[in-house]
Formats: sequence, C-alpha cells, structure tokens
Amino acid sequence: ALATSEELNPIPPPRDGEPLPSGTLPARRLALLAVLAASVGRPVPRPHLISLLWPDADPDRGERSLHQALQALRKDLGADVVLGAGELRLDRTLIACDLWDVDAAVQAGRLEDAADASAGPFLAGAEFPGLGELTRWVAEERADRARVLADVLQRLAERAGEAGDHADAI
Repeated sequence: ALATSEELNPIPPPRDGEPLPSGTLPARRLALLAVLAASVGRPVPRPHLISLLWPDADPDRGERSLHQALQALRKDLGADVVLGAGELRLDRTLIACDLWDVDAAVQAGRLEDAADASAGPFLAGAEFPGLGELTRWVAEERADRARVLADVLQRLAERAGEAGDHADAI
C-alpha cells in the first residue's frame, strides 16, 4: 500500500562498470545513494536516512519506506549494494563513486588525479522538493566538495606557476 510510482517503475540495471545514467533514479533513491556515498564508508543510521528522506513519516512508515527504497535500489542496480542493518553503508566492492576517488587522491597527495576524478558539482541539477532538510544537506555537501576541489585546483595552479608553466597555472 505504501508503494509509490518511484517504487513501481523499475529501471534496467546498468552493465558492470558502467555509470548509472543521469536522471535514471527517482529522487529519493538517488538521495539515498548520495547520502550513503557522501559518508565515505562510514555507516549511516537508519533513523538519520528516514529523517532526511521521509521527514513527515512516523517511525514505522518511515522504516517501511526505507525498506521499499532499498529493495527498489537492489532491482535498479542489479545488486545489493547497501550493507548493514541498523546502520547502512555502500558496498565498495560492488559500486564505484567519484567522491571516493577524489577523496582518496587528495589524501594521497595525487592532486591531478583528484581534479580528473571530479565529475562536477555534487548532485548537480538534482532537486528534492518538499525535503527541506535534505535540500540543505545537499547544499552543504555541494559547498564542501566545491571547496575541496577549489583547494586542489589552487594548489595545482601554484605548483605549475612555481615550475614556470604559466599556461597550466592559468
């Protein structure tokens, strides 16, 4: 009875190694993946996900909605990419994410790789009407990720300038 058009309209799963086409997932499933991906392997408590994605639902209804979204994602992606019970995280052996690639490259000091791995603004073009807290979270995450990339680009420009490569510095 809780199934919505989001849950009833499955998409064909992507082929192994191919990115999920932009705009393929319904908003809440996209947001669920985004929140889990942005946690960079740290588990996210189910109540936190429910409060972001179903803020007006009572706990039981929110839990059922999350369960349905997880089942739909399993079908959408052709694999169970979400691990955990009380706290959830993405299975990094089954799914890749540019956020993780950027973070790993920055931590390793591979600035060129970090800049190359960035796929643009976080959730660019995604909208979540009626989900104010999620919208605020996305804006904060987008700003944080933009600051990291700006720092990477600044450091690359400084490095190129110090090496006398003014074209690359620009």
